Amino acid sequence: MTLCCLNGVIGPVSEARISPLDRGFLFGDGVYEVLAHVDGVTRAKQLHRDRLEKSLTAIGLSASVSLDTVFSDMDRLLAASGLQSAKLYLQITRGPAAERDHRFPRAVDPTVFLMASPWSPSVLGPQAAMIAPDIRWHRNHIKSISLLANVLIQQQASEAGAIDALLHRDGWLTEASTSNAFVFQDGALLTPPLSEQLLPGITRHLVLDLAAAQGFSVIETEIAIDQLPRADLVMITSSTRGLVPITRLIPDQIIGRGHVPDYFETLQSAYQRVLHAHP
Repeated sequence: MTLCCLNGVIGPVSEARISPLDRGFLFGDGVYEVLAHVDGVTRAKQLHRDRLEKSLTAIGLSASVSLDTVFSDMDRLLAASGLQSAKLYLQITRGPAAERDHRFPRAVDPTVFLMASPWSPSVLGPQAAMIAPDIRWHRNHIKSISLLANVLIQQQASEAGAIDALLHRDGWLTEASTSNAFVFQDGALLTPPLSEQLLPGITRHLVLDLAAAQGFSVIETEIAIDQLPRADLVMITSSTRGLVPITRLIPDQIIGRGHVPDYFETLQSAYQRVLHAHP
């Protein structure tokens, strides 16, 4: 049985109910986070909390939400679930309004939804990705629940036999539909610089620190999408997937030599140590 916490009340997710006038349901008016709870520890909790606060501020909702209460409820939910490893979903919407109106309601009563699902972190081997135009909106630094464009891109990638799609705007790499993107080239680790066009990923943040500690030259720079086939390796990262090597581009382009270099395995091992570290 999967448990959730809806506005402070813990119970089975199958019994949770929201108003059909909830602005998250009507407009996608809300933000979210996905956290990894591994070996009894919620990983990078403060980084997720900081990013959530920035998302709430960006949509004018921070003053109506107590993050202390939200994260206290998350701890209560985890305790009730008994899960040692879980995927934690956290969503905050502007809540229900008296009528459907694009404008913010005068009185805001946010809906806070938390869910803890059984999950075991795994290490993925070499994967294929596709290249697609970035059809999403222009404020992807906000972790918005309005994900229809991401859904369409991910479905297209799945039908093509790819784990994800590497996205570009005017020929420049932004990120993947559910992940940040990196390129290994000539001993350096490259990734697009943070901007409104991509999410400041938590795993991205950790990987940049780990790569620097491993001796990589870490460069945040614009990356041309047509550079990807000539890379030594492409990598995507997220809290639930971890570090994923991309060795092939759909339909038939091989990246580098088509295998995972030893230096990636070294970085992967360093990340796994952080993921499973005990405080």
